[in-house]
Amino acid sequence: MIKSLMKCETKMLFRLTHFHLPIWEILWYFTNERDEGDVLMKMSIVLCLVWISLLMSGCSQPTLPNEKLSSDEIARTDLQESEISDGIEQVYDLTFEEVEIPQKTSNDFHPVPLDHINAVLVEYLFDTYTFMIYQRESQDDLIYVGYKADTATVHEIGEIGYGTYVESMSPYAFEHVTLFGMDLLKIAGVCGANCPITYYIDMYKGMPELFLGIQANGTETDLNGDGINELITTAGTAIETTIYIEENDVILKSELSTIPNAIQVYHESRNLFHILFENKKLAVYEYMDRKLHFVKLIDRK
Repeated sequence: MIKSLMKCETKMLFRLTHFHLPIWEILWYFTNERDEGDVLMKMSIVLCLVWISLLMSGCSQPTLPNEKLSSDEIARTDLQESEISDGIEQVYDLTFEEVEIPQKTSNDFHPVPLDHINAVLVEYLFDTYTFMIYQRESQDDLIYVGYKADTATVHEIGEIGYGTYVESMSPYAFEHVTLFGMDLLKIAGVCGANCPITYYIDMYKGMPELFLGIQANGTETDLNGDGINELITTAGTAIETTIYIEENDVILKSELSTIPNAIQVYHESRNLFHILFENKKLAVYEYMDRKLHFVKLIDRK
């Protein structure tokens, strides 16, 4: 009987709560025109069902994944006057300067005879060229990268590392990437402590050319949402971040460390950046149209 009664009252409770009625109206239904014993029993059932319902609703809340948000998903806030007076601006106009591209043509690469190479550490075949990471015959600790154009000569692109090479801990990587609408070969290594080095090689002009070489980590990302990757570079213990963009076939760069009152600027995801200011406040900014636009402050507590 009790099971039957609970089943009946559960259905009625669902119908009432489904339409989001106030709790007092639900209780009125179960207490109106009933004898005292009936009321007490049904009130006990109701309270149990309400308690179970609350537990289920709490447990059914989804746990949000800890993932990076795009600029479209972040709620924006406005800076207060006190924050602006502390040296945090709503918008920062970025200053860009032109970058000479390519930085080296095939004729600028230093030719090294194969018999002057002491050890070949890594080989990577790309298109018709074999790229090599190697140490020269000399006794220095420097490690170089180049490519073989024939059986007797390596065209040296530049330094890519130093010290003793351990294959299981190799810091060198070759990767095919797209940047500014171009297909490039990316070669990454290290030139010292906190000193990454990255080369972008253009393979599609007959002979390999050094499109861009930087002493930094390179991240190819679509900053303005047009489907074409721009370049974000970071380097140093105190992170220095630089944006590279293309306009009218000209490559331009902007060093974000020049932002007033900024201690560090680092890339978060796609077109979002975090800026740590001298007053220890951390803010999210969005890159758009050569500017960084304030999104929100981050609570660091």
